[in-house]
Parts: sequence; structure tokens; C-alpha cells
Amino acid sequence: MFKRIVSVSLSTFLVLGCGGGGGGSMTPTKPAVVPPVTPAAIPQQAITHSKQAPVWSLGNTTNIGARLLPELSQLRKLNESRGFSISAGMLRDGVAANDVLDYTRTMAAGEAGLVPFLSPPTIRIATGTKPEFIDYAVRAVQVINAHLPYDKRLRFSTLQAPPRTHIDDIPEGEIYIDFAPQALWSDSVKMPGRAGESISTNYLPRSYGKRNGHIWIDSDVISERGWTADHIVHVMVHELLHSIGFGGHVDAARFPLSAMTERVPKEAFPWILGKVDTDALLAMYTRFVPGVSPNDISPHTLGPWSDETAHLTGAAGFGRGRGAMIFGVSTRNGFTRPWATGRTPATALAKNPELRETVVWNGMIFGVNNLLRGVDGDARLAVDLGTLNGQLDFTNLVSILGQGRSAVWNDGDLRYSVSVRGNTFTQTGGDAGEVTGAFFGPSHEGMGGVLERSDLSGAFGGKR
Repeated sequence: MFKRIVSVSLSTFLVLGCGGGGGGSMTPTKPAVVPPVTPAAIPQQAITHSKQAPVWSLGNTTNIGARLLPELSQLRKLNESRGFSISAGMLRDGVAANDVLDYTRTMAAGEAGLVPFLSPPTIRIATGTKPEFIDYAVRAVQVINAHLPYDKRLRFSTLQAPPRTHIDDIPEGEIYIDFAPQALWSDSVKMPGRAGESISTNYLPRSYGKRNGHIWIDSDVISERGWTADHIVHVMVHELLHSIGFGGHVDAARFPLSAMTERVPKEAFPWILGKVDTDALLAMYTRFVPGVSPNDISPHTLGPWSDETAHLTGAAGFGRGRGAMIFGVSTRNGFTRPWATGRTPATALAKNPELRETVVWNGMIFGVNNLLRGVDGDARLAVDLGTLNGQLDFTNLVSILGQGRSAVWNDGDLRYSVSVRGNTFTQTGGDAGEVTGAFFGPSHEGMGGVLERSDLSGAFGGKR
């Protein structure tokens, strides 16, 4: 489905191409004159959702955040706390340094080397884009952001982009996305005689004088081939990874679950990113000097790297045959990813006949702060079923200092107003940070989710 990198013989321009057919040089000529279009506003809901952790519905299971559920039998049970069984342990479930090095060398094979954005780029969707395509772009951003440090995450603009903009005219630090038939693509990226499906064009200067990107998705191909939502999101993730620094394609035989092969592996659904993608993404944005060449990517420039993950989990069951919920934080190579998973309820929260007026769940939160120290506290969620608005409070927060010592973390509490949609909830106000949560159990016996801030990556759970 994807085609090889296409280099243009200009010192500052690189086309990262993905489509059918072979490659070849392209000259970035200006497109025909397009009537001016006033950029429209992206729905605020899309902007808000782009900051949240991804929520995956997997049959009778709901998963929040990254796919990091460890094999619980391999962890050591520590204790029981606030209705949850707490376990921890080190598991060798990451990607080995040699694989990360080989992957990133491939991604750095272009003329400009490995070229991440120096500051988080802003994503803008072309005016006139169908709402469902905006949703796919939001989903793709969520998938990538779940594996980027908080201060490196992609941003979604409140304004749509003028359609069919030439790469020369895209502001520095921005990536435009167009869903359009190839006949309407900019002349610089049209692929006559080739079944082009998607392509990324980027300025990748050695001097970083300008850094931007443009993603084109052939909307005709989407309808003609009956692409599923998963397929479209996969293509979006693939092109976004090109745009933010991955300059090549990896061998599908070596990395079969990678999103950066020249095909869409069915085995990658619904998670999209393979572990090698996520670990290489972390390495690119935290370990390597921008513009590093393949020859300079080495164990020395990568630095200390481990394939072991430190897992901390909390788990609770809802009774025989009623499923369970698990939440946790997983830290590897200095980066913590929070997650939560559990049995999907039988109905939306508002339609549960067992519940009335205000419903309360009590439990706990734990996580890792920006100094890689543990943080622990109480969690309480109260939801008014009449308005589906609620209050989520994390209190008695302490930082674990070791040797039985602890200290109050910040001022000891975090408080968020939340809004419920179906069986998920997100913050609508309160302290800084993003809350993404869901209800678990056939009758909403549990709730859980993740909290992400610049100074804390945490997972929480509660029972009613």
C-alpha cells in the first residue's frame, strides 16, 4: 500500500511518500490557483478529544491508554489497598536496543537524517473535511501522543487549513492534512499513472530553518476500497510518523507489527503501533540529536537502554462471571505510560436501571512523577445521573521517597469536573492535566482511567 521514500533534488525538501507503485523524483511546483477559503473552526469537541488518551472498545472489554497490560501472574502481589489487589514487578517486555538502533537507522536514511520537530507541531485539517475524517485524524493524534512524553505531544489547531496548500505556504511548525481525490492534490505530489493512496511532504532542512509538513489522503481510494475506520486511522498514523521524523519504511519480515512497513498488517488492529514503533519514537524524541545520520546512531548515542518494564497494577473483580478491572503504570527507559482496562458495561451509564440520582465510586490513584518517584492517593468520583456531570477528586496525594518515607505531593490534591458520554468521561475543568476515564463491570461497578500532566502520569480506579 505504501511506496518508498521519494527524494527531490532540492537541498531542503524531502517527500516521504506512501502509495501504490514505485518512486521517483518530484519537483515541488506550485498548484493551480485555488480560490481563497476562510478557514473554518474545528469543533471544540475535537480539540478536547485530541488531548485525551485513546479509548479502545474490544468486544466486551474497554481499554484506556496504551496497550500495556502485563501478565499479572508474573508480577508479585504487594498488598490489598482500598479494595484493590496491588502487584508489581519487572518484565522483559520491551524492545531490545539492537532492534531500536536498526529501526531508527532505517528512519534516518534520508538526506536530512533523523529529523523530529524541535517543538511539538500543530495539526490543521483542511477546510471542507468531512466530520468523520476529522475524527480519524483526532484518533491518530491520540494514538501517537499516548507514546510521547507530555511536552513532546502533537497539538490540534482550532482553525482548519486552506485546502490544497503548497508546502511552501505552510507555516513553520504546522502539519496540514487534506482528504481529497488525487486529481485535486497539489501538483507537487500528484502521482500520474500510480495508484497513490497517501503521501507526506515535508521540509526537512539540515539547519532547521523551517520545519513543516503536509499529508494527503486519497478520499476516492477510501470509498472505492471500502477502508474501515481502523484502516484509515492506520494510514493517518503512518503519515503522521513520517511527518514528525520517521523518514523511511521498515522491513515487514523483521518488524511485522510495525506501522511503518509498506503495508497495513491486519495483526496491528486495533492498536496500530507496534512496540518497536513506540520505543523508537521515544528514542528519537529523547535520545538522539536532531539530524543524526544512520552512521551516528549507535549504542553510545542511544545511551543506556533497557527492554525491561517496571509495572505497578491495581486489580479488582466484580463477582463471579461479572468480569474485572485493572489499571496501572508502566515505566521503561525513563518514560511512564498509564493505562486501564476492564469489562464493558451492559448499557450506557444513564440507562442503568439500578442507579439513581448521584452515584459515587471510591478508590485510589497511583503514578510516577517527573522525578520518577511514585505518587499515591485516594480517588473519588461522584456523577449526577440527571446531568451526567461529575466531580473527580484525588486527595491525600503523597510522593513515595523510599525506606518507608513519604511527603505530601504538591499541595496534596487534584480536583476535576468531568462530563460523561456513554460509558466514558473526560475532564471539563479543574486542575491542569487530562483525565480519560471509563466505567467497568456489567452494572458500572467500577470506574478507572488515566491522568496525564507534565508532573504526573497516573492511573486510577474506584468501586461503588
